[in-house]
Amino acid sequence: TCKNGVIGADVAIDKICPSGSAIAGEFLEYTLRAYNSGKAVAEGVTISDTLAAGVEFASITPASGCSYNATTRTVTCTVGTLQPDDGVAGSGADEAAYVLKVKVTAVTGAVTNTASVATSSTELNPNNNTSGECSTPVTAGDLAVHKTWPSRNVAPGETIRYAVPGV
Repeated sequence: TCKNGVIGADVAIDKICPSGSAIAGEFLEYTLRAYNSGKAVAEGVTISDTLAAGVEFASITPASGCSYNATTRTVTCTVGTLQPDDGVAGSGADEAAYVLKVKVTAVTGAVTNTASVATSSTELNPNNNTSGECSTPVTAGDLAVHKTWPSRNVAPGETIRYAVPGV
């Protein structure tokens, strides 16, 4: 990519969101894909994803070069270098992909999240350094409890015991 006569890197990020809705206790997986569509090498590339309220960090794959800061709730992956797009049809830009897995803790509402990418190289298009927003609706689980009456007559004041299966 060339801007005002300067050839530079153009790192960008895509975030692939889970489809459908989620229930508390379920896991969601997001794919984070950073790439360099510029004409110069992108060095010092990092990906960051601050987790939304309503989820807990479970894992990041591959884990090499990645860390999770529980205080800031941020996953950071040090990608390093992304080579430039070579312009050969079908070869595409150099990229790094990660799968972020989180556990839903929210009971209702939505889990909304974005990710970002940065480089220490000259960045010609910072407008594509943040992913589109993912929003996954969280619905209440469908729980039903059934209790049956004893098959015999019960005397007034008599104690009756019920068993609730699965509890």
